[in-house]
Amino acid sequence: MADRPWLWAPNWLLLGLANQWIMVWLNMGHFNLLVVLLIAIWWQIALRIAASWQLNRYQLIGFILLILVPSASLKALACLMLVATLWRRGQSKDQRAVLQIVFGFTVAVLWGQQVFALLSGPVLALDAWGVSKWLQLLGWQTYWEGNRIERIGGHSLIVLKGCSSFAQIYLVVLAWLVSSCWLTPQHTWRQRLPLLLFVCVLYIGANQLRLVLMSVDVRWYRWLHSGSWAQLYQWTIMMIIMIFLFVGGRHERSR
Repeated sequence: MADRPWLWAPNWLLLGLANQWIMVWLNMGHFNLLVVLLIAIWWQIALRIAASWQLNRYQLIGFILLILVPSASLKALACLMLVATLWRRGQSKDQRAVLQIVFGFTVAVLWGQQVFALLSGPVLALDAWGVSKWLQLLGWQTYWEGNRIERIGGHSLIVLKGCSSFAQIYLVVLAWLVSSCWLTPQHTWRQRLPLLLFVCVLYIGANQLRLVLMSVDVRWYRWLHSGSWAQLYQWTIMMIIMIFLFVGGRHERSR
């Protein structure tokens, strides 16, 4: 009997992923093309190996009810429910990779919407402390308090959630997850962690450099705080990370 497309589970997972990220973009006020790229990569993976997965009508009803609620967190919960439903013993590594990536996307939504907001105080203070130390190494005297840094004789900088070095670290982790699950499924998590540590340090360091430049000169602040130059800077960082993660990789289909 042929699979009916409306019962094909990856279609519903794709709908759930797109749905929850639309809510994130609406809440944050901007659209992130990198997430679209990562979801597209996931979709190409799902097309290859998950075509036989199906859901029953009760699972679909529960999923649809959750994604109709205007909440990114509940939409993430819907995707987690589908992942739990589709997880089976004896699955191939490829099948598990598809579900692990969906799990990573949903956890990223929860991080961006809830966990980061709860931890933003100490995280932003850590960001400001790091900038203060870099400025001191460069020979400037600074005053640091909480998420505020002041360069003595210059201007002050307040690090907010939107410009934090950790605000979009989840995108780096997602890119690493997609890469490691699909390109190196034969490696253990311990073998994959050094690459994750490297790309995270690269991303945080590049964003710390951005904050340092914003602290040094008001013109740099205007260029890198918002607008096309700031967007270009962020995209350059992420594209460098994507090159490290994906260029040269090759997937070998598992059974």
